[in-house]
Amino acid sequence: MFRKKKLLIAYSIVFTMHIGFHNSYNEIHPHVRFQKNQIVSGAFLNSESNISPYIGLRYDTNKTFIEGGIVHGYSYKETLPYARLGYKLGDNMNLVLTPGIEKRNNKPEPGIVIGLELLF
Repeated sequence: MFRKKKLLIAYSIVFTMHIGFHNSYNEIHPHVRFQKNQIVSGAFLNSESNISPYIGLRYDTNKTFIEGGIVHGYSYKETLPYARLGYKLGDNMNLVLTPGIEKRNNKPEPGIVIGLELLF
């Protein structure tokens, strides 16, 4: 089974690019995360410059990770599912990829957010 881990508290900042979106968005995202075993929760400054609390599950390998859960604080819909893929570039740096959605002409339009996460 899973080994019990202590509670991990992490602070990071993510610098992002929004690909396939038509509007301009915040590209600097301060972030605090709490993790115990596979359960993650935290809050970050989202692309719309709102605070977004979230909760989800995270699975790690040596160089990659995947997360999924729910996030709150976006204008498209108050609570949304989220997914995040990551590649560990080093002990304190990750490349992250997240799908996004933007309302355009009253229709949802998909996009991708790619980011560089620096952990403190």
